[in-house]
Amino acid sequence: NSPVAYDLHGDARHLDLRQVPRDLQVPPAATDVNAAYHAVGSIGSASSRTVVDLRFEPSTVAGTRIAAGSTAGVTLEGADSSYTADANVTGLNLQRVGSEFQVPALATDRYASAINGHVAATGHGTTPQDLDVTAHGTLTDSAILGGQIPQLDFDVAMARDTAHVKATGSFSGFDPAIAGATPAMKGTVGGTLDVDATLAHGSSGVTADSVQADATVTLQPSTIGGLQITSAHLDATYHDSTGDIRALDVVGRDVNLKASGTLALNETGQSNLKVHADSTSLAEIGKLIDAPLDGIGQVGATITGNKRELQAAGTLNGGDLK
Repeated sequence: NSPVAYDLHGDARHLDLRQVPRDLQVPPAATDVNAAYHAVGSIGSASSRTVVDLRFEPSTVAGTRIAAGSTAGVTLEGADSSYTADANVTGLNLQRVGSEFQVPALATDRYASAINGHVAATGHGTTPQDLDVTAHGTLTDSAILGGQIPQLDFDVAMARDTAHVKATGSFSGFDPAIAGATPAMKGTVGGTLDVDATLAHGSSGVTADSVQADATVTLQPSTIGGLQITSAHLDATYHDSTGDIRALDVVGRDVNLKASGTLALNETGQSNLKVHADSTSLAEIGKLIDAPLDGIGQVGATITGNKRELQAAGTLNGGDLK
């Protein structure tokens, strides 16, 4: 059979992609789309190609509510897909979008979310290895990674399983364990941030070698691994497994900490980190680092060395130490 070409435009009302012919190779996502459309393509051949552009009236796509005036486009060519969007949305669940649009990189529990705001994005691919996406926008009253975002401006680029993120705003209720840390870090964290970070091999999790970042973070009352933090402030750069800590101040019920300097977690750099810390409950710190500590303590020290051998020299005062 000869391929059939088409060039269509008009208005769609209550379009549900689950009802679209499978020959068009459109993901069977649940939608209620009301939009002006332009569709160009062909069917009936191995090299079929479909290009669809939309300008929305109020609609829903995979549970996401899309405001009038938003735009989107998708190009399907064989097994390859690319997409664009510039939309004001409410209730965007990245996990559901990943599941219904067959993007495995998003269709995991950690991306369960309820995102509200303005998002502009372009991209192609569906797996962590071939996904190539850029996006920017502003989030308001949103939830993601187990926490809430009252307001956040962001720029994101994902390519070859590497994500580059710039973000400025506020957050609350985040669980560090969900965000990629160890289960021992389970807690609730909130505050403000200004971050420029790169995460390599993100589908494999977060490691000391996979992250580079420049960050200013201020925490409001939070808990991390059982430690209660009244307030905290971090101004630091982390790259090549080395942290340049301009300022770190932590105030809490069980621990108070001040630190500044360089901490080398690689095998070639040299640390020079000055630390002053005191704790009225070393047992709580022991739980965080999985060590059997107990008692009270105060430390003033300088940390030197690197991953091969970190050394601390200074003074230690304690009581009932175990």
